[in-house]
Amino acid sequence: MIVVDNYIEEPRLLSKIIQDPNFNTEGPHWWGQWWVEPFSNLRQEVLTHLFAKSKRFVDTDISGFKHWIGKCEEGVSIAPTFDKDEECFKEIGEYSYPTMGAVYFYDPQADKIEGGHLQMWEDQTTTTPYELIKPKYNRLVIFDMSKSYTFQTPTKGSYNYLGISLWKNPVWRFETFLK
Repeated sequence: MIVVDNYIEEPRLLSKIIQDPNFNTEGPHWWGQWWVEPFSNLRQEVLTHLFAKSKRFVDTDISGFKHWIGKCEEGVSIAPTFDKDEECFKEIGEYSYPTMGAVYFYDPQADKIEGGHLQMWEDQTTTTPYELIKPKYNRLVIFDMSKSYTFQTPTKGSYNYLGISLWKNPVWRFETFLK
């Protein structure tokens, strides 16, 4: 696991994230061939800045990013999960997992919350030891999303985060995933 605070250093980009209502569009999205295609929206610009711009943590072996906005809300529990290609499992009986995953805490409300920690286990169960990461504005957490993780229920406040999984192999029939 890697935790980097104050990851985006450009005030212009941080301001755009907060002001753009389309940034918080829910649902999963796929952006492939990031090294070839220029970004066409703010979320792709942020992904470019987080990973592609400096080629920090990734290289062109990545076929694309699955990304989504998650909500960590006061009083609402989130079931533990691990990221996998379920369509691949349905087709060939094997899971495919992302090369790596990340959570970017882009919402300034993350600094005002009580609870709401990112909880990551050592495997795909929730019976093994785990680590807790406090949400913090402009914090990037990189970890293995093929292992179970969740967000603890906040006792006060709510925030949004950007979930990102990086895939070496394209997600199987991603168009069915979007339905």
